[in-house]
Amino acid sequence: MGLLALSGCEGTGEEEVSGDISSGSGLSSSGNSCNLQELITDADREAANACGVQASSQIANADVYYTAAVKACRSGETSTDPKTGRTTTYKDTYDVYKQASEYALTVVDQMNCGANSSGQNNNGGIIVPDKKVTLYNLCVGYINNSTEALANCRGPVEQYDHSCGDNRLNYIKSYETSTACITERDNWLKNAFSN
Repeated sequence: MGLLALSGCEGTGEEEVSGDISSGSGLSSSGNSCNLQELITDADREAANACGVQASSQIANADVYYTAAVKACRSGETSTDPKTGRTTTYKDTYDVYKQASEYALTVVDQMNCGANSSGQNNNGGIIVPDKKVTLYNLCVGYINNSTEALANCRGPVEQYDHSCGDNRLNYIKSYETSTACITERDNWLKNAFSN
């Protein structure tokens, strides 16, 4: 796997990794029972869509991991974690899906996307404080038929601006410093194909 680091202005850094995590379907040829529970409901999707791309892209990001976990389960596909050398399976990808789902549902909940969400705050609307805060957005995605992972730290941006500057990427989280964002970007890329 090759890594390419591209540094841009305003604390933006971008890297790319190659591998194969494309989605697929069919019966399990691996002998695994591949009935993996989908944690995001249709109601969650509707609520996220009502809030727009900021929330729905988080759901889409989690869906990528779910699809990859099911594909890996059905095919029996394994990977090697480049950091630890450990063999990873669909279970590892499913664990990442659980984390991405939890985060996506938190975003939908925090944005108060509506009564359809399984989140806790369903009153609608967003409370925006008067104080201006600048942050750095971690944005990730898979490109070229899911054979390459792309991650970017965009910033500084104002609080509640979850833009990525690239429509191939999905917002994951905001960080107070570019250093923290770049560290998380690098960690995400190291694990992008280890699941």
